[in-house]
Amino acid sequence: MSHAIFALAAARASVVSAAENADAAHKAQSQLLVRKADAEAASAAALTDFRAGKIDQATASLLKASADADVQDLQALIDGSATVLTAINDELAQAQAKAAQAETAARNEELALVAKELDEQIQALEKVFLDAIRERGRIYAKQNPKSSGSIGSAFNFYRASPELDALVRQNAIPKAA
Repeated sequence: MSHAIFALAAARASVVSAAENADAAHKAQSQLLVRKADAEAASAAALTDFRAGKIDQATASLLKASADADVQDLQALIDGSATVLTAINDELAQAQAKAAQAETAARNEELALVAKELDEQIQALEKVFLDAIRERGRIYAKQNPKSSGSIGSAFNFYRASPELDALVRQNAIPKAA
């Protein structure tokens, strides 16, 4: 395997790891938000229950103070985790960017290998083609000994296709068949 393929595999593994970390961090953040909402609801419920006469003022004050303290503690955790979430999200974005770069590098390496193989194939086919033209010229010369003045020209026995002619004369890439 090539370096680019190994780099791509490592980059993809980093994306998976970063995505798992981000998912876990976001779930933890969501749980903190739910717990804070529950604490806010408990604080409001203590006040509502006191006003409805379900609990006395001392119990309501104790419940509300406890719930409000939970809300403050949870808010501090939420605020503190915001920077952690930002860092984790940045890490995920960087891992995704590196994976995209590694994907491009692997694709380019693969294309370079294919291009090299095609270049070798073109050279081999060109050699076969030129050998065939030489042999055809030799046969033409044997068949037409009297016209030895024009034997040096392949035009007497071969005419390139328009696409091959355009390739040789103008470096035009042949169109798909």
